[in-house]
Amino acid sequence: WHKTSREISVAGRRAALRGGTSAGAPATTMAAQRTAVVLGGAGALGSRIVARLRSSGSGGVASRWRVASVDLRANQDADFDFRGPVGADKEDAFVQEIKNWAGSDGVHAVICAAGGFGMGGIADGSRAMRDMWEMNACSAFTAAHLATLALNDNGLLVLTGAKAAREGRTGFAAGYGMAKAATHHLAEDVAAEFAGSSRRVVCILPGMIDTSANREAMPDVDRSSWTSPDAIADRIADWAEGGEPDSADGVFVSV
Repeated sequence: WHKTSREISVAGRRAALRGGTSAGAPATTMAAQRTAVVLGGAGALGSRIVARLRSSGSGGVASRWRVASVDLRANQDADFDFRGPVGADKEDAFVQEIKNWAGSDGVHAVICAAGGFGMGGIADGSRAMRDMWEMNACSAFTAAHLATLALNDNGLLVLTGAKAAREGRTGFAAGYGMAKAATHHLAEDVAAEFAGSSRRVVCILPGMIDTSANREAMPDVDRSSWTSPDAIADRIADWAEGGEPDSADGVFVSV
């Protein structure tokens, strides 16, 4: 969702459907609900995270979460859609819009599921690298920027890294590896900034996620070790509810 275009449009304030109000005036009936912002909220992973948080109520009980999706496409399951890429010249407006939507209690969780994968080695030139940087590193930075300014005192930031980039070389996809390595570095910087507070950052390290796009790209590959988006969404929802991630260093978690 984070491309080079710098235009933002805000849409999808579905107040009548969700019982909320406009982004500038959260309803008092929503006071007990938590708020989450999912960057890449209409993607293969992000849409499952939105759905998982929205389904946290059961037996006719309202969801414990109000969820904002930030993406180029709409997510009809979200309570609020922030449509369009967030460029450097639009960051202040984006942060303020989210703050207005979240209300005085602040944001409880910022989750970056935005990103993408592209092949291309060093000899192939910089075009693929620039695309990967925009999609992955810039999206992660936007999420971290929002989190430092809008998370409440007990809030959670989740970034999406990559197991391959953390554990070895990615010469077949050098730009992707660079962008994910930068995301890992960013996670450590945020952890240092959050130190001494109750705010938390987790950087998930997926291997292969079982999405339709990956299945189409690799139809003959053994998928027994792939991880479903729903399984990742379940773990993120648990952390957002206060669960502790299974991490040796407190930041990086293989999923």
